[in-house]
Amino acid sequence: MKTFTQLKFYLLSITATALLLMHKPVMAMVIDDPTVKQNIVVEQNQQPIKVNINQVSSQQLVKTLHGIGKKKAQAIVAYRQQHGRINSYEQLLQVKGIGKKLLEKNRALISFGAEE
Repeated sequence: MKTFTQLKFYLLSITATALLLMHKPVMAMVIDDPTVKQNIVVEQNQQPIKVNINQVSSQQLVKTLHGIGKKKAQAIVAYRQQHGRINSYEQLLQVKGIGKKLLEKNRALISFGAEE
């Protein structure tokens, strides 16, 4: 009888583990920015959370991107205001303080919006 109980426990453990592994959590984060007319919703589904480089504030860039401090984030926002929409990674390289290494660290985290 003890063996049957152990086998039942073992099978339940395997089933529970399989169900947990099959579950794909989807997290949503709402970025509230008073300078943007609408809130930006970023979803996560087995990929890093992306930030729309054309819509978020400098504070949000600092929080989201690796190696981006206050000055670099402000430079991105200033570039965006002066030159308009940023449409490519290459265009981001024109922002003072943004180099190839920094861009590569953040490539998976950057979105350009609907026109991507």
